[in-house]
Amino acid sequence: MAYEDLSIVLVTLRKKLIILALILILGIFVSFPLTGRLINNINNNVLPEGASVIFLSPLEVIFLKMKIALIIGVLLIIPLVLYYIYSAIKTRTNRKIFISRSSIFLICLALLFFSCWGLDMHII
Repeated sequence: MAYEDLSIVLVTLRKKLIILALILILGIFVSFPLTGRLINNINNNVLPEGASVIFLSPLEVIFLKMKIALIIGVLLIIPLVLYYIYSAIKTRTNRKIFISRSSIFLICLALLFFSCWGLDMHII
């Protein structure tokens, strides 16, 4: 009986991990072309006067863009991970959980809005 329960948990975990990986890859591919604009925005607005980002080789630019795209992809999957954690806790316990799904979504949306507003990126 325990092995059957373990196999069910592993199958559902596998499905969720595949969904998370697909969203991460999609987020990286979508955000990679936009990272050049973000790097220019950092150079112009965030760094102190007279300072600039120095690249010693062209490959460093690509790696910096990939790192930023990876961070954006991870930030995109955080709401889904929080939802998976919330649903797992809710199904396994009888306690009342005071955070609803819509509030998790609104918190993540507010963080996205304020992060783009802080970097002067106009998404609307």
